[in-house]
Amino acid sequence: VLIAIAVLSLILVGAFITSSHSLKTTQDSQEHGEALALVSGQLEKLKQLVSSNDRRVFSGRPYCIDNSLAIFNSTTANCLVNSDSTPDTSGKQPAYRLSITWNSVTNIFIAKATWASVNGNGQANVSLSYRLYQGT
Repeated sequence: VLIAIAVLSLILVGAFITSSHSLKTTQDSQEHGEALALVSGQLEKLKQLVSSNDRRVFSGRPYCIDNSLAIFNSTTANCLVNSDSTPDTSGKQPAYRLSITWNSVTNIFIAKATWASVNGNGQANVSLSYRLYQGT
């Protein structure tokens, strides 16, 4: 009987560990998908501003663009957003820190989202680069 209980306990512990790992992997994948959508949205907003000749996008400082196409320093609360791209006021996780940087030498914009990793190993991030010339 004791051996049967020990074997059953071992099977249950293994199932719990596997289930826990699977849940973290699923959540990590979901967060990366949400971050990718946010970063893509930042690049779409960037294109809108460039098409309206808004030269502020060619800044040497990191920034983000909100839903009304306003530009904010990337360290402000406006650039810490939920998955729906609205500023994070609830403190719920994950909260994504958005930033766009422009390299004047290469004319490449890099849009990036950073957030606390569900795996507990620091920060996770997603970034996309986009080449855009000042004359366009």
